[in-house]
Amino acid sequence: MIAELVRLNRSTGRQSTVICHRREIALQIASAVTRHTGEAPEMVTAGSRPDWSAPVHVAMVPTLTRRLDRLHPGGMLLADESHHLGSSSWQKVREALAPELLVGFTATPIRPDGRGLGGAGFDVLLEGPSTRWLMDQGFLCPYELFAAPAQIDTTGLRTVRGDYDVQGLQQRVVGIAGDVVSTWLKLNKPRLPTICVGVTVEHAKELAAAFQWAGISAAAVDGKTPTAERDRAFSAFRAGQIKVLCSCAVLDEGLDVPEAGCLQLVRPTKSLRLLRQLQGRVLRPSPGKERALLIDHGPSWSELPMPCEEIAWSLDQGHQARPKGSPTVVAKQEGGRIEIVTRQDPTAVLRQIDPAEVLQERAIKASVQLQQILCMYQRRSVPRGAVLSVVERAPRHLYELKRVARVLRLPWKWAYAEFRNQPTPPPGWPPLLREEPPAGGWDQAFKVEA
Repeated sequence: MIAELVRLNRSTGRQSTVICHRREIALQIASAVTRHTGEAPEMVTAGSRPDWSAPVHVAMVPTLTRRLDRLHPGGMLLADESHHLGSSSWQKVREALAPELLVGFTATPIRPDGRGLGGAGFDVLLEGPSTRWLMDQGFLCPYELFAAPAQIDTTGLRTVRGDYDVQGLQQRVVGIAGDVVSTWLKLNKPRLPTICVGVTVEHAKELAAAFQWAGISAAAVDGKTPTAERDRAFSAFRAGQIKVLCSCAVLDEGLDVPEAGCLQLVRPTKSLRLLRQLQGRVLRPSPGKERALLIDHGPSWSELPMPCEEIAWSLDQGHQARPKGSPTVVAKQEGGRIEIVTRQDPTAVLRQIDPAEVLQERAIKASVQLQQILCMYQRRSVPRGAVLSVVERAPRHLYELKRVARVLRLPWKWAYAEFRNQPTPPPGWPPLLREEPPAGGWDQAFKVEA
């Protein structure tokens, strides 16, 4: 739609300026405009030297705010992810350009606190088709929604600008990485490429490390990741070489990676805007993707609307975005070990977990927790006794015990003695390999067992 408006605007002789806030989005827009109009736009990004008299510009807002004096006032301003237009930097661009026509595009026309975008410069809100209709017509994927068994407690957390306080969340997510990996292995049976969202940059890196410890290819990206390195990570993710991409902000808006089929939300949120944007990363159809998978480790699944629920949007600053009609009802848990809890929604599926999987879940969690405590010991944040205490909590592979011996500077004979003397694992426990599996980690150990 942006590319078509740019094409139509060319006939008026006015200049078109498309703005966004992330490099990946700018590249996607430029590619679409080039394909649709046959002419590449001028890019306004860090280090660029654009022709300011050109008919079309695609600009990064942070870059443009440093070059406002070079703008040609008037023309048409098109703002992608325009729910940001209320911020001071975006308003500086709008005021400096003083466009004859302003057009915004967003799937979530609300501020962070859920209220309308009135005052940002828009006069009319044009609503597109609903998420439900897009799913029915095949433009978006149906989904399965899982309330993860390891839930992050948000009780008593204060709210800052419409969402949970990040500092408070940091304290609540400590130690959940092992649960995140075991939940992913249990629920993501087809191993769909996954976007895993953490609370902070450091948390995202810890999540990526936890997946790596379990033998699953993973990487963490953030706003400070060098451009070339971030591009390589996205390319590897699209090619299937990286199975899990972890972040706290870079992946939340605009990024077009339809290959992603699973969203693992390890970041509780009260923001409908943030939740809808994150869900949109994995709802895009792709060859071979029959359903998207949503795994929520927080209360968002019960406190905010489902992905397919139609929302009553408004530009009114006093209007709070909420579902149209009466709220849907959360399905009841009936017998067995039901891990997914979903509202009455024909696109979501109620699953019952096979009890035989519980031991594998414990084994994966135990392995990841051991790796975590070793890293904490190396950072001198826990004593030696804490590591030995974790070692004793579960049956251990010989290669794990050797790793403990190396970190704690214990003799090799300690590792062999521990391996020989540990209690017999319960029936169903993954095999205790003497040496590290060829590809490393529990995932490969399960394949060996099968």
